[in-house]
Amino acid sequence: MATSIKFYIKITKRVKEKQSYPIYLRVVHNRQKSEGRISATLIPKCDIDHWSVDHQRFNSKQKHLVAHNILLNEIQNEFHNFLRLHISGMSAKSPQEITNHLLSRHKETFESVTDVITAYFENVIFPDVDKAPGTKINYKKSINYLRNYLLFNKYSKLGIKDFSHFHASKFIDYLKIPDPEHDKIGLNNQTVNSIIKNIKPIFKKLLFENRISVNPFEGLTVSFKKTIKPRLSNDQFNAIVALDLSQNPPLVVYRDIFLFLCYTGLSFCDAIDLRDVILYKVIIESLYINLTSFRSVPKLQLFTNLNNWACNLS
Repeated sequence: MATSIKFYIKITKRVKEKQSYPIYLRVVHNRQKSEGRISATLIPKCDIDHWSVDHQRFNSKQKHLVAHNILLNEIQNEFHNFLRLHISGMSAKSPQEITNHLLSRHKETFESVTDVITAYFENVIFPDVDKAPGTKINYKKSINYLRNYLLFNKYSKLGIKDFSHFHASKFIDYLKIPDPEHDKIGLNNQTVNSIIKNIKPIFKKLLFENRISVNPFEGLTVSFKKTIKPRLSNDQFNAIVALDLSQNPPLVVYRDIFLFLCYTGLSFCDAIDLRDVILYKVIIESLYINLTSFRSVPKLQLFTNLNNWACNLS
């Protein structure tokens, strides 16, 4: 079962001076053959004279002919690599399959943007145990915004490889501009930035998997002013600690809960899950709380030190 490859210039019986001709390869395997055109650059009559039929290369050192020889060498090396990789299964290969491999003829399946983003949520985001339910909801909302944009602009059949910087930029405009006719409100820059932040990983993954050649969201940013949450100063906090609530005793318990959260660093939902027995045990024995966080996914063990103030409040 011999497998061979041959390069040749496909010429007519009478070579014309002003006519150019393509380079072809022929693969023979299992007594069957397959041919295919190699280069898009045609070979003129003046260069055909430099072609060696025996060596299947150009015997000239002219720069453009050397480039052709380098390309033929690469194809021949890939041919031998293919034989080595499939040495045990060559009987099942066809000459057409070998030719398609050497000429990079791979039938590509069409993927629409809508199908890709839907599959990303169902196969990547939703099963991810490290993402909290709220995070998954945010991803789903962001993907729905992109899906609605595609439907609104009649891009539902747009291929993932055809989704460009233009479409990404217009998506940002779609999010920000209100459309009363369709009961659509415009989103502020901070919300738009959060949506784009959830969409970018989809295309980053596609780029890593070589399913697209360019990330259409690369370089696109939405500037916004970060909201600075108000914080208590030390003096304000100390004022709360020393606040005289003798005239309003019911507020004492709320003040103590607030101070306990500040001293321990616990969230409210974790703190209210504590029980008197747990608090008593840890205060007597080790002066720290060991509990499973309610908010984290996956559940994390928290070790919170109990200082004297927290112990007194408990």
